[in-house]
Amino acid sequence: MKRISILLFIILLGCKPIESDFEKYGSIIGFDTDTPTLIISLENCQYCFSVFKESLQELEGKKINVIIVSSQEKKANLLAKVDGKSIFIDQKKEGLKLGLIESLPVLFLTGQEKQVIETPDELVDLIQKHVQ
Repeated sequence: MKRISILLFIILLGCKPIESDFEKYGSIIGFDTDTPTLIISLENCQYCFSVFKESLQELEGKKINVIIVSSQEKKANLLAKVDGKSIFIDQKKEGLKLGLIESLPVLFLTGQEKQVIETPDELVDLIQKHVQ
């Protein structure tokens, strides 16, 4: 009986919930994964800077995280002022490494539902529908 109890105890200690890639990303970058999160890459999307710059201004005052994947901090700050509170920079391209984003911006809604954003209008529409 003691052996079974010890074995069950060891098994229970090893039963840790598996962390999703999105949750790993949140802990690496430092954002709250329970908040809708937009990831936009300036590395793989050449036109994203010019096309989505205006749309990002519409996010001011909304409860949303914005992660800018860029090796150049200066360029990221030109897109949106990185503040470490709701706007973050991913200089090590962890979002790309984890496969959370390929080229087009991605919006993670609550429950980690992932939406690929193709146009600024689509982004604004999704934000109006799903973000406070």
